[in-house]
Amino acid sequence: MTNNHIGTAFEIIKDIATQLGWNYSHGQLTDMGLKAITVYPLCHATIQSVSLTDQTATIGMNIAIADVVNYLKTENEDQTLRTTYAEIGYTDNQNYAHILQNLYVAFTRELWAYEQTYFNQIQFARPISMTPFIEDDNDVLAGYTISLSITLINPWVTDGDCY
Repeated sequence: MTNNHIGTAFEIIKDIATQLGWNYSHGQLTDMGLKAITVYPLCHATIQSVSLTDQTATIGMNIAIADVVNYLKTENEDQTLRTTYAEIGYTDNQNYAHILQNLYVAFTRELWAYEQTYFNQIQFARPISMTPFIEDDNDVLAGYTISLSITLINPWVTDGDCY
């Protein structure tokens, strides 16, 4: 990692997603046809803010990580996901808690490992806020929206390496 700019922040999240075998995207989700392809598990990043000091840049990001909730074959297997969710809510025959646990553990372990590898170049501000969600669209998704601030050496310090 030699450049210290917004692209570096995206690169960090993309590297983590790649390491985990997740699909990565960035920008506005409405610009992408996510329903046209199978994309899960998904890691999606957007830049929210950038603030500079004399030595560092802190890049605020919103990251969404999500996977599809799978229903097991039990009492409601003949119903659609929409019907099941609307009428009876989430039941014991699905794996949303397992998905939330796996996403949480995998993502945070990779964040920690990435920070340890590049400790002199990047740091993640603590606490890292992760808000779980369950979304009912054509598929039912479980995941997190994550507020992450990444502190890098700013472009003023890198002798014009980034423009």
